[in-house]
Amino acid sequence: MGNERQRKLGFVMSYAGIFVSSIIGIAFTPYMILKLGKIEYGLYQVLYAAIGYVAMLDFGLGSTLTRYILKYRSSNEQDKVDSVVSISVKIYCAIGLFVMLIISILTANLDVIFSETINGENLRYAQKMFMVMGATTAISLVSHAMSGIQTASEKHAVVKGVYILRHLLRVALISVLLQMDIGAMSVVMADFAVTFALLLFDVLYCKIGLKTAIFRGKWNNQLAKSLLSFSFYAFLQIMITQTNNGLDRVLLGRMSTLEVAALYGVVMQLHSLFISTGGVISGITMPRITNVVFSNATREELTDCCVQYSRYQFHISAPLIGGFAVLGQAFASLWVPEYDSRAVWICVLLIVSPQILESVEGTIFNVMKAKNMQKMRSLLLLGVMVVHIGMAIALISVNDIYGPALATCISFIIGNTILSNIYYHKKVGINMVRYFKGIFKGILPTLVISIAIGVFINYIPVGGWLGFMVKGFLYVLVYGVLTLLIGLNKTEKALLVRLRKKLLKR
Repeated sequence: MGNERQRKLGFVMSYAGIFVSSIIGIAFTPYMILKLGKIEYGLYQVLYAAIGYVAMLDFGLGSTLTRYILKYRSSNEQDKVDSVVSISVKIYCAIGLFVMLIISILTANLDVIFSETINGENLRYAQKMFMVMGATTAISLVSHAMSGIQTASEKHAVVKGVYILRHLLRVALISVLLQMDIGAMSVVMADFAVTFALLLFDVLYCKIGLKTAIFRGKWNNQLAKSLLSFSFYAFLQIMITQTNNGLDRVLLGRMSTLEVAALYGVVMQLHSLFISTGGVISGITMPRITNVVFSNATREELTDCCVQYSRYQFHISAPLIGGFAVLGQAFASLWVPEYDSRAVWICVLLIVSPQILESVEGTIFNVMKAKNMQKMRSLLLLGVMVVHIGMAIALISVNDIYGPALATCISFIIGNTILSNIYYHKKVGINMVRYFKGIFKGILPTLVISIAIGVFINYIPVGGWLGFMVKGFLYVLVYGVLTLLIGLNKTEKALLVRLRKKLLKR
């Protein structure tokens, strides 16, 4: 199967995965809250956010592995490809053991870390959950290496197929275990079982299907040092992302109540649905962008390549954030009536809105990875992260619902939008003026006009799920018509015509 066909299939499978995970998340979250209750669901969210900080020990080796495999394959150095794979897997195994050591220490001190929310009543239960979560995290690290190998081979359909299978198996197993009345431990045990089973599949596929020498490559000290040096800045990116995503729930677990932490669990559930659409284009196009960089493309050629793929991403992200701005509060009131729908709506908008541009710019991240230029941006965002932590602590003490969301919003605008784009323009080799003109042309006016019309759609006097679906359909119709009229450029219109002809022919 050709690489182009693999990319197309991977694109389709990626959005099929997002559709499946979104439907499961929307349908299953109210059921989990019902079965667990606000307090136990809040406990799970606090522990889940905390375990994310341990998962940062991934060190970004998965994407690093992809980059180095592509680099040495392009120069036909198979011995170095084998060494890169073997070194990475061995490092991951060592990290897994270290993770379990860290988890053991943290488990013994959960009552100290979360003194306000985890106490004598739920301490032992929380400790058992945390240990199983840690074991899941440890074994999942090796699967990151397998995904890196599959991505480098452009087996996007396999990677995304496993992603879909993971969600389906997880929800099926959780449903069975929840009926046994073992509470949040059902979710934790299901995650462990599914992660272990799919790791076995990944290893066998890479070894037999891709004929990858997982352990046979020779250890090379210089290569190992190069891998770790490159991945260190990828690790900083992961650490910053995890801090931004998990900080609110961890701080609320220390400074507020499990009920408020549970509300933020709902907010971050919606956040994950938005952000999951952001990595699809950049993930599939990483090999393509890497090849363009290695071919010594000019500044304009590189910018235009990034614009092309970024526009595809913006076409996907813009109607989602616009639709939520118009109908988000109505959706939250129907979806999780136990929580303040206005608070959920406002917090999601504060957290997600500044991250939309970052997701659109995912192709620029691939340029930086290919050029090994992550260092300065990572250090820059590390400083912003420290400011974010201090701001969140201060604002939580003022308002424990809107404070942390506002802190996340402000820090993202400063670091991930303003300062990062200055760096892309001056150092990475992307003409950001040309880039923004390219991605905003047509799409931004479509978004603004559709939101303005959506405000009036919201006044249609129909309530309940039926009213929500009617209003949602009208918003989608308005956005679709505006996209056809002013949103698409010539290349995208030609692509749409070719796609239409192909579908009609079939």
